Amino acid sequence: MISSLQEQLQNKKGVFYGRVSSEEQDLQMQIDSCKAFRERHHCDVIIDRDQYVEKRSATRIPLTKRDALMRVIKAVTDKEFDFIVVYNHDRLARDPLEHLRLRKWFTELQVPVYLSSSNQVYSNKDILSNAIRDNYSKIEADNIRVRMKDSIYSRVVFQRKWTGGKTPYGVKYNFDALLDKKVLQFEPDKIPVIKEIFELYRNGVGFSSIAVYLSEQKLDPGQTWSKDRVKSIITNPIYCGYLSLHKRKKKSRNSTNNREDWIMEQYHELDPIISLVEWEYCYDLYQQKKTREIADPMHFSTSYLFKGIIRCKSCGELLKTKNQSSGQYGDQIYYCGNSSSCKIRIVSNVLDKYLLKYVKDSKILNIENPVQRELLIVKIQNYYKEKKHMLEIDNKSLQHKLNELRHDYDTTQDEIKPLLLTQSDNVAINVLQTFLALITSNITETQLKLKRNIEECKSLDTLELNSEHWVQFFKDTLPIQKDYIQPLRKLLLLIFEKIEIDSDGGIFITNRIDLNNR
Repeated sequence: MISSLQEQLQNKKGVFYGRVSSEEQDLQMQIDSCKAFRERHHCDVIIDRDQYVEKRSATRIPLTKRDALMRVIKAVTDKEFDFIVVYNHDRLARDPLEHLRLRKWFTELQVPVYLSSSNQVYSNKDILSNAIRDNYSKIEADNIRVRMKDSIYSRVVFQRKWTGGKTPYGVKYNFDALLDKKVLQFEPDKIPVIKEIFELYRNGVGFSSIAVYLSEQKLDPGQTWSKDRVKSIITNPIYCGYLSLHKRKKKSRNSTNNREDWIMEQYHELDPIISLVEWEYCYDLYQQKKTREIADPMHFSTSYLFKGIIRCKSCGELLKTKNQSSGQYGDQIYYCGNSSSCKIRIVSNVLDKYLLKYVKDSKILNIENPVQRELLIVKIQNYYKEKKHMLEIDNKSLQHKLNELRHDYDTTQDEIKPLLLTQSDNVAINVLQTFLALITSNITETQLKLKRNIEECKSLDTLELNSEHWVQFFKDTLPIQKDYIQPLRKLLLLIFEKIEIDSDGGIFITNRIDLNNR
């Protein structure tokens, strides 16, 4: 009862402990809750932001490394304070074992800890409810993080307020007299430069090469170009009219978080420089390079058109490349590195001529014929529809696994309840609590994988299953020209899944996209 709690706290002095995982979280909410607790119970609670507020994650930093918490414990040990007030039990810890340790400390110190959000006592003797709450809070950690993002999303995106700091290249935050407020606007003289950067990257030119090109061409005199500056432009959706939150890693100049951690929302006052489809394509290309799906910077610009997809049929190894030309003599070749058993060696120009004829003979690649172009786009989209279908099957399996894990979690909780009530078997309690921690970890891992699959399905809908993307793609790559290496490589890597060569010179082609005119 509140009246009895007020009686207990009479003539006693307390201290507030707060914790935020990052600067974005709302510390003021915790402090306001503590003040309300103080007024409600007419007690004395000291609030010291500098000494007793933690700005660290409870999941990443062990208890003894959390300085503010250690200062609170030292203060109550030295009898400076008689009790502690904290907003909620998850401000103290996330891990169930850490909660057990903290409760043991506070019990030994005979110091009560009060939760201002619920008027409950943290360091009480209700072992059962504590154990259930502590384990459940570990699963809820991800959901709390999402709710925190929603709070930031509301303040920044819906209110359309720039959060401060330097605006991206080519963007200014100016007062608009017509709208009677400050808005983000593109600088007109920077727009052609931004378009050029995206076009170059879309055609396979890397960040460093783009920076060199911009410097040499002096497209923006006085601007210093670097690899990182170009990257910051390519990876920023503001140029297609979208604001983003949580894009950049903390304490990093230019490293990006995983895409599933971003929040993106359209900013209607900006007239996009490029389409969302174009930006998604460029970002997807960046991700492939980053995750080594595209293994090296020369992936598109190499003169070996079929590097990375041509294999030895005998041993299955990718063929290596070697330049044996010198002056007017010698050739560039593909060869099998497994020389002890395979003796495959083929001149790259010979293979290029044969396979390019195979591709050119396909009438479906006639970009001038809109019917054939539409047929090709449909075939490509059918390939990605199948890929999405497989992801959706995997999602159902993951959801089933998640349901089973949650069932196991609930069953284990039922088994541990009577043991916690009687404290009759500490070994069994420890085993079951360890098992709960493992189940919780599996639940979190499965949720993350499911989330990534869902994000990939969304990406497929936005990019690969969007006809507008492929219209632009084929505009860049067709008609086929051998001297235009980068777009040609992109087209060939799309069409061919693998090409196998046997020791007799036989060529075996496996297509991703059926080139038959039907």
